[in-house]
Amino acid sequence: MSEGENILQWSLSSEVCGDFSDQIIVNYINSNINTEAGNNQEICENFTNLNANNPGVNETGLWTVISGSGIFNDTSNPNTFIENLSLGTNILQWTISDPCASMSDQVIITVENVNISIENTSNYTSYNISCNGENDGWIDLLTTGGYPPYTYNWTGPNNFTSNNEDISELTNGNYECVVTDNLMCQETVYISLAQPPQIEIELINVEDLDCFNNGHIEYSANGGAGILIGEITNSWGENISFTWDENGVYYASYEDFSQWEGTITLTTTDENGCEFALEDIDVQSWDDPIAEFDVSTYNAMMNEIIEFSDESYSEANIISWNWDFGDGNMGNNANYTTHSYEANGNYTVCLNIEDENGCVSEQCQIINIYSDNSIFIPNIFTANNDNINEEFKPVINGLLKSSYNMLIYDRWGKLLFSTNDYQKGWDGKYNNRQVAQDVYSYKIDYSTISGEQKKYIGKILLI
Repeated sequence: MSEGENILQWSLSSEVCGDFSDQIIVNYINSNINTEAGNNQEICENFTNLNANNPGVNETGLWTVISGSGIFNDTSNPNTFIENLSLGTNILQWTISDPCASMSDQVIITVENVNISIENTSNYTSYNISCNGENDGWIDLLTTGGYPPYTYNWTGPNNFTSNNEDISELTNGNYECVVTDNLMCQETVYISLAQPPQIEIELINVEDLDCFNNGHIEYSANGGAGILIGEITNSWGENISFTWDENGVYYASYEDFSQWEGTITLTTTDENGCEFALEDIDVQSWDDPIAEFDVSTYNAMMNEIIEFSDESYSEANIISWNWDFGDGNMGNNANYTTHSYEANGNYTVCLNIEDENGCVSEQCQIINIYSDNSIFIPNIFTANNDNINEEFKPVINGLLKSSYNMLIYDRWGKLLFSTNDYQKGWDGKYNNRQVAQDVYSYKIDYSTISGEQKKYIGKILLI
C-alpha cells in the first residue's frame, strides 16, 4: 500500500440481482517519530518554560514528571510552563506517540537557590560595637546553594561599600548585602549592628565641708555596656573604686577621704573598657566663722557713747551680724556700731554672725557702766624702777576727755608737771631728772560728760 490513505473496494455480482460493492479506507502509517525534550536547565527559581519539539502528523505529545516535582500548565504542549519544581534535580519526560509507536526524551531541570546566612557577628557584651562611636564591628557570611562563584555587594551607613564576603571595621547602623551567583541569581541579606549608648555622668550635687560636716558629691551615670565601674581620683593623691548601684547613683562623702580640699575627677568604665570622665570638680573645706569685736572702752558712764567694731573672721562670706547689747537692745550693723546705756551695771554684749553656709559663731564681752563720774586718786607712788606703781595717774570715769587738766607742784609752789591727757601720769621727774622723795601737791580739774565741773586738790607722797 502507499503511505497514507488507501481506499479499497469489495464488489459482488449476481446474474439475477446485479452488482454490489463496499469500500474501506486503510491508512498506512510509516512511523518516523523524533522526540527532543529540550536543553537541560540550571535555574534559581522553581518555575521555567519547557521547549520540546512539536509532534508530527498523526502524533501526540505528553509531558510527565519522572523525578522531582512540577505542575504543567498544559501537558500536551511542547512549550508549556511548569511551576512548583522541587529544589535539586527534576527529570521531566516528553513523549511523542502515533498509533503505531511512541518515543520519549528527557530534560533535567536543576533548581538551586542562593542561601545566605549570618555565620557570625561582632559581640561586645550584647552589642555589636564596643563603644559608642567606635568602628570595630564585623560580619561573617555563609553562602550556600546557587551556582558559584558568588559576588558580593555590601552597602551601609556613611556611604559604606564592600565586595568582600566578610566585612570588618564597621560602625553601627543598617547593612545590606546582595549576593549574586554565576547564573545571576541573587539573594539579599539585611543586618543591623547596634552600639551601646554613650556613657553619661551627671553631677547631681556638691556640698563643701563646713560646720555641718556634710561635705559630699552625688553623681548619676547611665549608658555603656554591662556593669559600670566608677573610679574617683583627686588632686591630693587618693582614689576610690566602686560599682554603680542599680539606679546608676553614687554618693561620695568627705569621710571617704583623708581631706576635702582640691579637685575630684570621676571616671566611669563599662565592661567593654569604654570610659567617660567628669573632671576638675572643686571641693572645699570651709573654716568655721569666728566672731570677734573690739570695744572703745570697757568702763563707761551712763549715756556715754561706746563704739563696737566687728573683727570677725570667716572664710565664707558673712551674711548677717546680730548685736545683743545686754540691755534689751539689738542691732544688725555689719562692721561698726555704737551704743550707750541708760543705767549703771555690768552688761554682756554679744555678737552673733552667720556665714553663707549657715554656720554661726558668737562672742560675748562684759561692759561696766557707772552711774556718773567716778575718780580714784592715789596718795603715794614709788619711782624706783621696779615697774610697780611707777607714776601718779588718777583713774577717772565719765569725764569729758578734752576738758582734763592736771598740775603737780612742789612744797614751795613750783610747777613741776602738767598734762591735758587723762591717760598720762607723772613719773616723778622734772626736766628729765628725778626729784627728791617728798610730799607734792596736785590740782586736777575736768568736766563730766553730763557737763558737771570737777576739781580736786590734794597731796601725793613720792617715795
